[in-house]
Amino acid sequence: MTSNSGIKVSWSLTKSETTLIQILFVAVSYFLISEFGAVFLALKEGGSPVWPGSGVALAGVLLLGYPMGIAVVLGNVLVNFFLTEWSIADMVMNFNFTLGNTLETLSAAYFIHKFSVNFKWFSRVKDVIYFVIFAGLISPMFSATFGAGTIWLLGRIPWDVVPGLWVTWWIGDVVGILVFAPVLLVFGQGINEFFQKSQQRWMEGLVFVFITLVTCQMAFLKGYPVEYMLLPLLVWTVFRFGQWSATLLLLIGSVLAILATANDLGPFIRSNLNESLILLQSFVGVFSLTTLTLSAVICENEQAQQRLETANIQLQHLDRLKDEFLANTSHELRTPLNGIIGIAESLIDGATGELPVPTRANLAMISSSGRRLSNLVNDLLDFSKLKHKTLELQLKPIDLRSLAEIVFTLSLPLVGDKNLNLVNNISLDLPAVTADENRLQQILHNLIGNAIKFTETGTIEISAQRIFGDESLEPLSSVSQVEITIADTGIGIAEDKLERIFESFEQAEGSTGRMYGGTGVGLAIAKQLVELHGGQIWVNSRLGEGSKFSFTLPLSGEKIENSSETLPLLKQFATADLNPEPLEPRVIASHKGSAKLLIVDDEPINLQVLVNMLSLQNYTVIQAKNGLDALELLHKGFKPDLVLLDVMMPKMTGYEVTQKIRETWQASEMPVLLLTAKNQLSDLVAGFESGANDYLTKPVEKDELLARIKTHLNLLRLKNENLRLVAELEVTRQQQQMLLPSTEELELIEDLEIAAFMEPATEVGGDYYDVIQHQWGVKIGIGDVTGHGLESGVLMIMVQMAVRTLLESDIRNPVHFLTLLNLAVYGNLQRMKSEKNMSLMLLDYHQGKLVVSGQHEDIILVRAGGQVKLIDTVDLGFPVGLVEDIGEFVAEMVIELNPGDVAIVYTDGITEAENMEGVQYGLQRMMELAGQQQGRSATEIVDVILADVREFIGKQKVYDDITLLVLKQK
Repeated sequence: MTSNSGIKVSWSLTKSETTLIQILFVAVSYFLISEFGAVFLALKEGGSPVWPGSGVALAGVLLLGYPMGIAVVLGNVLVNFFLTEWSIADMVMNFNFTLGNTLETLSAAYFIHKFSVNFKWFSRVKDVIYFVIFAGLISPMFSATFGAGTIWLLGRIPWDVVPGLWVTWWIGDVVGILVFAPVLLVFGQGINEFFQKSQQRWMEGLVFVFITLVTCQMAFLKGYPVEYMLLPLLVWTVFRFGQWSATLLLLIGSVLAILATANDLGPFIRSNLNESLILLQSFVGVFSLTTLTLSAVICENEQAQQRLETANIQLQHLDRLKDEFLANTSHELRTPLNGIIGIAESLIDGATGELPVPTRANLAMISSSGRRLSNLVNDLLDFSKLKHKTLELQLKPIDLRSLAEIVFTLSLPLVGDKNLNLVNNISLDLPAVTADENRLQQILHNLIGNAIKFTETGTIEISAQRIFGDESLEPLSSVSQVEITIADTGIGIAEDKLERIFESFEQAEGSTGRMYGGTGVGLAIAKQLVELHGGQIWVNSRLGEGSKFSFTLPLSGEKIENSSETLPLLKQFATADLNPEPLEPRVIASHKGSAKLLIVDDEPINLQVLVNMLSLQNYTVIQAKNGLDALELLHKGFKPDLVLLDVMMPKMTGYEVTQKIRETWQASEMPVLLLTAKNQLSDLVAGFESGANDYLTKPVEKDELLARIKTHLNLLRLKNENLRLVAELEVTRQQQQMLLPSTEELELIEDLEIAAFMEPATEVGGDYYDVIQHQWGVKIGIGDVTGHGLESGVLMIMVQMAVRTLLESDIRNPVHFLTLLNLAVYGNLQRMKSEKNMSLMLLDYHQGKLVVSGQHEDIILVRAGGQVKLIDTVDLGFPVGLVEDIGEFVAEMVIELNPGDVAIVYTDGITEAENMEGVQYGLQRMMELAGQQQGRSATEIVDVILADVREFIGKQKVYDDITLLVLKQK
């Protein structure tokens, strides 16, 4: 607003002021709607079949929050002020009425908020169910109980009337909630959709309103029993106008029914008042429940449809991005491919002079591989073009027989050593077909290539027959199409797979891609190319009996006199793609005393690549063209040191070959290295599950392949030589370090500060320590195995595992624990035929007490005041693993630790460490040093002792492990 002085003045309501206005608004609304019900909806005999105030109150609390409970109280006060007298009895009665109505409203709101959390009212069926149960059935019991009970307690009615009054009261509140609350909740949430649909369908809305009024007049004013006609109207409004209109129809229909019944009109009037009420209230209840449920179902369907549409839009966008990426990548690949193929073929033709035959053969393989890759790139481009319908055909008359002969010639490399006959049965008299020459060749190449791929022996035949139109015409002019059939005697296709065989990325079986390779788009491209020519394609096949692929093309009606221009050119490319003769299992390179490698791959080019890589590395290389040949070699007694195995092979995959190998040889006896172009995580997992030692993806880096081979051969040699001492010591050192508890584990212990250090010697002994926190304390172990090397390390690991395993058995007695541990270790040492044993001490800490058992070095105990004491453990045990039963030798000792006390345990690697003069470091020196460390942390004490040891020994070599643990009571 603007004042007289021209100064603009504005204000805004605080949250408290807004809440106060809302309370007053809800209270007045409650009063007015209740007065309306009492005046207009009451029956002539007295009482009202509905209490609309219950619905208004619940809607207010649900929309505006629990403070509206105050509005319910105020509204009840206003209603009671105008409807009742102000005697003390009436005041008590009104108070209880108010209390019951308020509890009814607040309890309904509480349960609805608790069980039905949704952004839109009545948009889910379960929300409707919760609303009906909690708001419509349970919460009105409060009002009915307080109301009927109070009237009875005040002596206004006899007891036999109370049940009937309670039911009437309860049903009145139920109807009030189910009729009035939904429309207020829905409209209170927003009415934009209601007005939008009303504006869009205003004519339909007028018709709907007219029919509704006519139906209500006939049903409730004229007395015709046609109230059921409201149900089709309900369905109409829910589907066409949404839940706003549906709840509005519910309100109008219910109010008109109640008004008519209150004036002795309509189908619910009976001679008995109770019967009239029951019929009326039943109608309103069913009408309300049907409205809300149907509305919720429609909302759920609309939401699901919206989610589907959103997901579909996102998928379409991702699909477009994928297609663009595919097309762009394919185009970019053509440039380097052109260079690879062109340079390789120019070298073969002698561009740089005459080359040796092996070099020419390798270059031919490069060219052939490049062309195969180029064909794959072309397939990807065609797939993208066909999908977006941007592929254009260059139609002309084509001699089908000549083109089929060329495709057969181009496909010869695929036949390899298979026992196959390629038969061209197309008649010389067949007229030309109208087609794009390159695309027709692509169709034939896909179909014939598939036939060769899935046929090991037998015949692949191409034939064609004319399909006549009107036989009354001349033969040439009456021919409209030709049917071309490619038949094979291969593995066939299962009947349930035939329908999907022409879909993109589909193959007849899930294992087909693994066994035979392929992208899965060849048949899809062939189908779309045929249809682009105006033809059809189909397949007839039975599993195990071969397949027949047929398609139709239009005939041109012309005869081609000479097709010699096309045939020589295509045959020139065919000869460039021919692979070398199939390779039989044989030795490719042999070096005396070298490792024997078996390489297995169905692709001659891949075999040659491996041969080239390995022949210069002093390996004896033996090749096999598939898994069956490889297994046959092994069964005949040939045992390679390592197998290089392709995964994608016909007849038997690399996974299956590996599984067969593992039935006879373990991974450590015959390493298997899988090579494949499949690089998904699931493929890697499948490889290791089949028993492979390693897995490399193609294209393979030479250095990486050679390094992997060398690693596995070294591992094999170490095993075969029973692991020389250097390897033993290295393995033991790594095992020691891997099994030590981490600093993070030690820091988790609450009452005891622990610092630890371990350093293996050059020759590695068998020092052991462990700190394990468990449910009843902390167990600390320290020990020293006799001797050095792998055997000592194994005993150390054995003890560590035994300690952790016995802890799971919940054995708390230290003596019993150590006795059982010795029994387990002794049995294993006997099996190993080992004479090793171990001095072992176990310390169990719990709440300031340290229980010591087992024989080991003396414990240095430093009290907080600086007093130092040596604790002898020689009488607490016996070397572990030396005898079967040490129970009679094992005892325990309890050390009480006070805050600041320190216990130091160690192995003899520290006390027996010598300096350059051969003098040992000694226990006395460490005791004196420990007594000077009052106030230092456990970590600092460890650092001080180790620094002093290193200073003492100087450059002298340490010949034993050094282990030191400092325990300090917090």
